[in-house]
Amino acid sequence: MIWFILKWVLSILIWPFAIIARPFVKKPQTYPPITVETFSIYSYDTIDEKHVLEEESSHNFQTGLYYPVTIGEILGAQYQFSTGQPVSLKGYISSPGGDLEFRIYELIRRVHSHSWHEGGNHIRKVLDLFLVQGANVDYWCLVQRPLLQNLNQLQGSFHSGRVPSQLAKSILKQVLLGLDFIHRKCGIVHTDIKNENIMEGLSDMSLYQQFVLTELAQPSPRKFVNGHPIYMSRFFLGTNLFEKAVLSDFRNAMRGDHTHNVYGGTDYYRAPEVMFQADWTYLIDIWSFGITAWILVQGDFLFDHTLRKDYVGDECQCQHHYDADRQVAEMVRLLGPPPADLLKPGSKALDYFDPSGKLKPDKSNFEKRTFESAETIMEEGEKALFLDFIGGMIQWRPKDRKTAAELLKDPWLNS
Repeated sequence: MIWFILKWVLSILIWPFAIIARPFVKKPQTYPPITVETFSIYSYDTIDEKHVLEEESSHNFQTGLYYPVTIGEILGAQYQFSTGQPVSLKGYISSPGGDLEFRIYELIRRVHSHSWHEGGNHIRKVLDLFLVQGANVDYWCLVQRPLLQNLNQLQGSFHSGRVPSQLAKSILKQVLLGLDFIHRKCGIVHTDIKNENIMEGLSDMSLYQQFVLTELAQPSPRKFVNGHPIYMSRFFLGTNLFEKAVLSDFRNAMRGDHTHNVYGGTDYYRAPEVMFQADWTYLIDIWSFGITAWILVQGDFLFDHTLRKDYVGDECQCQHHYDADRQVAEMVRLLGPPPADLLKPGSKALDYFDPSGKLKPDKSNFEKRTFESAETIMEEGEKALFLDFIGGMIQWRPKDRKTAAELLKDPWLNS
């Protein structure tokens, strides 16, 4: 599969997106010769062509937008999919402003080089950027230090799906340090805080080397489509220790020194002002972080009716789809009706509510729920502190949410 961040020490993630911005002009670089590792082209198992691998179900794969990486290939004159100093390659289809994430990381690097703020240590770093020519399209490749598992994968290492309280607090503190750094020092809104974008940093690079040596000794099974190989995933298993939390994926980051009203983020984590396309800035990250914290500690969604099942007659087809109507109804269920100032004429909030703040009759409606009834696993003392922590983030009005700096002083987080 092409999502090499989980299967290769040298990894590449190709995902198309277009963003209008001033292109970054990168000076040509020359590199010293590299030691080229030779991979066997014969000693591997072939997968039946009828067996569908992960990326084959993607529309973008079917339309030829994925870059067909081959193990042992050299990209950018010095990066081989093999052994050596491990790096991660993340690719984008080349477009005007397609180097935006690189420029965001460069801004963060410059600020961090002149700042003592600890949060800069919890932001992913960028090493290089280069262009790769494909058969149909070209790709920007972002070079970064490799990371391990994300928070979803960490949760999967625990039988309950819940991360133990002290480990969760440590991770959340580190992420808040990172958020405080990008908000106050860099003037950046991440816009897509979620479990998948918080990853584990690792200092022991020998684990990556061992991973690749295993591939050399036992090549991954593969199949060929249109002459290009597709590999069966070889997953890099993480640990349940999580040495260091690192905030990653800044491809959708925005400046925070003025407001925006564009629709973005990830469905379940999206703040109400983004859903209503009202003006927003830094505090959308705080809402999304609150959802992330709940999932990490509770092992379940805060808004548990957000996914809709499809039925044919009485039979469930077992496909779940995100439903914005249900998410807004869940917000009302937990927080009560939105404040009147969110229901301004012309607001997208009026797609869901009448002018008095009541959900429209054709929208989903659920029985009232409280934070207290939603939390079922903690002792009363810790529960009260934890719910105060969550309540400082999950608020209709952005101005009622705490900042990252304020949350770092929270009693539950520091207990």
